[in-house]
Amino acid sequence: MTKPSPSFFTYKEDQLSVKDECQYLRELPELPSSLVEMYVNCRTLNRVADISRLENLEHLRLVGGNKVATSNLDAIEKFSKLETLGLHLDLPDDFFMQINFSRLTKLRTLSLFCQNLKDTLQLPAGLSALDLWHVSPQTQLCLLPRNLCSLGFYQCELLVKLPDLSGCTNLRQLVVHDCKMLKEISGVVNFTQLETLEIDKCISLEKIEGLFELHVQSLKHIRISNCKAIEDITDIQSFSRCLKYHFEYMVFL
Repeated sequence: MTKPSPSFFTYKEDQLSVKDECQYLRELPELPSSLVEMYVNCRTLNRVADISRLENLEHLRLVGGNKVATSNLDAIEKFSKLETLGLHLDLPDDFFMQINFSRLTKLRTLSLFCQNLKDTLQLPAGLSALDLWHVSPQTQLCLLPRNLCSLGFYQCELLVKLPDLSGCTNLRQLVVHDCKMLKEISGVVNFTQLETLEIDKCISLEKIEGLFELHVQSLKHIRISNCKAIEDITDIQSFSRCLKYHFEYMVFL
């Protein structure tokens, strides 16, 4: 491993942090099993050593370049203490066939690159925040957790329709960003506790079903921008003017 600058590579007794500015790091060494937190954000990273021993991890986030080689990455499902998990990697094709996230009973926050996910994604019942990147039309989500409060879809360029969100009655934040083929968002009326709605760069989006039936008292932040194909933009603008005093922040473009 090329030795990175100390300011970019921080290791304490139970924490490891590697910042993106660490331009020459190619590989992480074998790590101590005592680690509780591990944050790696390095685009030059192309290999992560065997992590199967890190069963004390509570927070894990890996951000790397293309085709990051890993050993025993599926061992993550045995990390019973894990509360936060972010995998922003070009994951192996068979990764999602080997791991069942529903076994991570303490997991509360999950963020995934899903470009190779073509099967059903199993989720833990206690999950409260879920961010999905590069979801394909073949991706299937099992029943979304009832406790889910925050949900985001990012750069899902081939997605025409969002998965069924009807069960997300406790949702407080919905973000849909840069989903260029998305034509419709439905079921919004079911989000009776929704506080934040952000939709950006969905250039094919034509309709947001149930938008005008949203519970105004709960909404605090709403942003719909760069969605030029939307059919009822005049109604949305009228909706925003009528309800402007209920919002902390609102933008319609």
